[in-house]
Amino acid sequence: MKAARLVEVTEIDDRGWIEFVLDGEVHRRWNHHPNRLRHVLDEHPDALVEVSLRWHLLKVYRHDLQSAWVFNLGNARSSCRSD
Repeated sequence: MKAARLVEVTEIDDRGWIEFVLDGEVHRRWNHHPNRLRHVLDEHPDALVEVSLRWHLLKVYRHDLQSAWVFNLGNARSSCRSD
């Protein structure tokens, strides 16, 4: 199994749940900044999205592959410290 794979994000809800398709299967993970992820994907619709279930990470790569935004993924919702 590869450590990270390209995915398609299909939903980001306001409570932090992110759905994506990996190998034909829908996965649901949680992040405490869904609006930040939504904004990045809206501003960069041609970005590549990569997920590592092993490391609980979602990366959004800019189209030039020079940088990426990284989001932590959880299996369950957790409390967050304020920014």
